[in-house]
Formats: sequence, structure tokens, C-alpha cells
Amino acid sequence: QSAWEDLHRHYLTFVYYVLNTMGMPSVDNEDICQKVFINLTKNLSRFDKSKGGFRGWLSRVIKNEALNHLRKKSRDLQRQGKAYELFDMERQLEGSGATALMEREWESYVRSVAIDCVKKAHTGKALMVFEMDLDDASNDEIVSKTGLTIASVYTLRMRVRKSLLNELDSIRSHLEP
Repeated sequence: QSAWEDLHRHYLTFVYYVLNTMGMPSVDNEDICQKVFINLTKNLSRFDKSKGGFRGWLSRVIKNEALNHLRKKSRDLQRQGKAYELFDMERQLEGSGATALMEREWESYVRSVAIDCVKKAHTGKALMVFEMDLDDASNDEIVSKTGLTIASVYTLRMRVRKSLLNELDSIRSHLEP
């Protein structure tokens, strides 16, 4: 039970994030997400690390469940004469671009989780410098808005960036077994 809760807690947001990015109808995402986690639960014992990492396997499960959902929905719509609406989406998911999409979305997801963690860990001027740095503010802008010296801006920027890199490494090592 505890392992399932960890799996669910760590990957639920990512699964929704990918489904939204894939353009899946938002009304279907909860159903697809449930199917993904049921699939993971049933088949986790068959996961073979020698064939690739967990994230790749998870990405295939998400893609396959989304395709299965679209195919079922397409069959239902064919009966009603409306299947044309889903053909393009299904074709996109079957193509090789889906794997690249999953990789991009995973990296984006990991970055957003790391940034949230860093924002919780830092306060005051360090957080201000970090947020302005994320917005690509120049050193002069940061100095004028925070009242810090340029040396302090460099120090805080490097401290928070190091914290971000450590957080990224930690998340990857934890979520990418």
C-alpha cells in the first residue's frame, strides 16, 4: 500500500501533465490516468530494468493507455458516425514523435518540481534573485529592484542555482530508478 501511494504521489501529476500536452480531451484524463495506474499496479512485477528505465516504461504505458482510450472512443463514435474527430490524434500518438514528446514533458515536469522545491527552501532576497533570474532579468535590473550589490546578486544566484541543480539530481535519482 505504501509503495503504491509513493508511486501515485510521485507520478500522478506527470501523467496528467503528459495527457494534457498530448492534447487528450480533459474530460477523459481522469479515466486514462486511472487506467495507467491500474496497468502499472498489475504489471509492475513484469518491469525489466535491463530493457530500459522506469520512465521509458511509464511513458509507453501512458501512450498505450491513451491510444487504447482513443480507439475505444473512436469505435463508439463510429457507431454514431463521428469518428473522424479522433483519427488525427490517434495518428500523432502512434508516430515516433510521441516518445520525444514524453521526454520533453518529463524534463519540463522534473524542472517544475525542482523549482517548486527550491522556492520553498529559499526566502527573502535569495528567492527574489532566483525568481528574477528565472524571468531572465539582467544583473542591473536585479540590483536596482533588490537593493543588493552586484557581488551579492552573483553569490545568491550561484547559491540558489546550486540548490536547483542538487534538487534536479535528487529528483532524477529518486524518480528514475
